Amino acid sequence: MIKNRVKNVQERIKNPILIKKKENLLYLTGRSFMHGYLLVKPINTYRKRMDTDVVFLGDGLEKIDGVKVDFLKNVGKYISKRETLEIFGEFTFNEAKYIKVKNPKLKVKILIKRDPVDHLRAVKEPEEISNVKKSMQIVERVFKLVRGRLKDTDRKRINTEIGLAKFIEQSGLKMGANDLAFPAIVASGANAAIPHHVPTAKKINAGESVIIDFGFKYKDYCSDFTRTVFLKTAPKKLAESYNQTEKAYNGSIGFIDSRFRGNDKIVRRLISKQSLTPY
Repeated sequence: MIKNRVKNVQERIKNPILIKKKENLLYLTGRSFMHGYLLVKPINTYRKRMDTDVVFLGDGLEKIDGVKVDFLKNVGKYISKRETLEIFGEFTFNEAKYIKVKNPKLKVKILIKRDPVDHLRAVKEPEEISNVKKSMQIVERVFKLVRGRLKDTDRKRINTEIGLAKFIEQSGLKMGANDLAFPAIVASGANAAIPHHVPTAKKINAGESVIIDFGFKYKDYCSDFTRTVFLKTAPKKLAESYNQTEKAYNGSIGFIDSRFRGNDKIVRRLISKQSLTPY
């Protein structure tokens, strides 16, 4: 599978490209890296040494079976005079300058557009879809636990934003998640109006809206799940706003191709109407 992905990239490019984005490195190599770059060259008939078509350029610590490994400063020795190295928008000024200083004869072209791997990753393979499903199944199970805890009269362990956030994160890891997709967000009361609020020691009070936003990684594939719930009671104005938002949401779902929605039970369950239930 990995070799096929690299080949798909090679068939789509005219010049050698340098890939930096960690998600794209994972996609092409099956491995996560702290730091490094992958040089991918187009398949050309004039090139004789196929072993240098793919080179990992890092700090010398990373190794990949079957792929030549070298330092970034040596990128120029793998590119012929007739070729131009293409790098993309995620590269910093210092990185581009370093490449040019270390390889003064190398022709470098900086492209603002996304690199070809981003386009390939947009269409998921069956194994990738399976990993996303598993990640989402973990989320569903954790949310079920959260609902139970919020309904419980004894909420001493999770009666604060940060307490509930920690409970969410620990529960997901116990259920088989490899990591968090991002730190869990729990925002109650006035804090619910703050985008990407960082949970605090604020107590979650009855009658407040509580935004819960979390996700997990399963084999490096992420889920992202957001719900608004109310503790015990839902104030009239907040309930009206919630219901109007839900109406717009469900109306938007109606525009989604029914063939797509009918293919997966989990997707149908996630996009189905959520009842306004106080916990």
